[in-house]
Amino acid sequence: HVLERDYLRDPTRMQAHPYFRAPVANGPYRFVEWAPGSHIALEAYERWPLGVPKVRRLIFRFILDSTVLVANQIAGTVDATEINNFGIEQMVEIERRNPRVATHYTEALIWERIDFNLDNEWLRDKRVRQALAYAIDREGIVRTLFQGRYPLAHTWLAPRHPASNPHVRRYAYNPARARQLLAEAGFTPGPDGVLRDPAGRRVELTIMSTAGVAVREQIEEIIQEQLRAVGIALRIDNRPASVLLGQITVRRQFPHLALCSTLFSLESTGFEGFHSSQIPSEQNNWEGNNRVGWRNAENDRLMEQIINELDEARRNALFQRHQELFAEELPSLPLYFRLSLTTMRRDVRNVKPTGLGSYYLPWNSWQWEF
Repeated sequence: HVLERDYLRDPTRMQAHPYFRAPVANGPYRFVEWAPGSHIALEAYERWPLGVPKVRRLIFRFILDSTVLVANQIAGTVDATEINNFGIEQMVEIERRNPRVATHYTEALIWERIDFNLDNEWLRDKRVRQALAYAIDREGIVRTLFQGRYPLAHTWLAPRHPASNPHVRRYAYNPARARQLLAEAGFTPGPDGVLRDPAGRRVELTIMSTAGVAVREQIEEIIQEQLRAVGIALRIDNRPASVLLGQITVRRQFPHLALCSTLFSLESTGFEGFHSSQIPSEQNNWEGNNRVGWRNAENDRLMEQIINELDEARRNALFQRHQELFAEELPSLPLYFRLSLTTMRRDVRNVKPTGLGSYYLPWNSWQWEF
């Protein structure tokens, strides 16, 4: 009723519709204001059928730098954090320095990975992608940065998911195997220790991620050092989230690698992220999330079967075969599955983070009380 008339008039202008800056249907809270770059304010909805919220007003503040957000939580200038890019060390620091804050570690379906741009002539070769998998000590990253608490990822469905396949191909840290695969792909050592491709070009890759996220910056530095050990130079080029996620990855403008994450739900099929029809392009107005550009006939066939299969057991079997194919072809390099790390003032009761879907803390906010 809000969007239909304008959509039928010109669907290409929908992103500029006022609805997207003043949305309706916000459950137990009513939209009040959106100050771009600052906050969104909501107030309790008196006619919410499950009961009027006891917390009368919610303000969501936008704090893009995780270090700044930690400082705010320690100082008590924010009451809770949800989409926060915290690492384990930051959670431990909050626990130590502000005992009035409760920290929640919830098993989630958040997949952290490195996307490969498969249109790049080096990364188009599966041997190069597999070499990068062997060259990066993913288990060491989890042990060093997350105290070993994050599950290592070998595919795109987390262990918590009923269709997760624990028997897919794995890439243990093996620099010797990485060098062997790179040699098979035609790369040879250069005088500066960096490999040269068959055309004599220096093998230098660029990795991009969200600027200001401390844990990702640490991961990039570790990867940079480990790739140097197998003869690959890695350049780090991070951008603000609004630029990276709003333009660069959407339009597949990252030249080689993109460090990012996806939050799946129990209903996710993977179709939008993996089917070749979902590769963003100017022709389809940059729709779809297959931003690596994976084109594989069996992959497409499996994705089509998954979205049409209603029987859960048969669908899970298709998911498991798809994960085997994914782990072999490696269009993205799985790193780990994140925990959902959230915080809340200890004097707020009935806080129940789920780690599922896109629902973090406020899904049951009408039940919160001091």
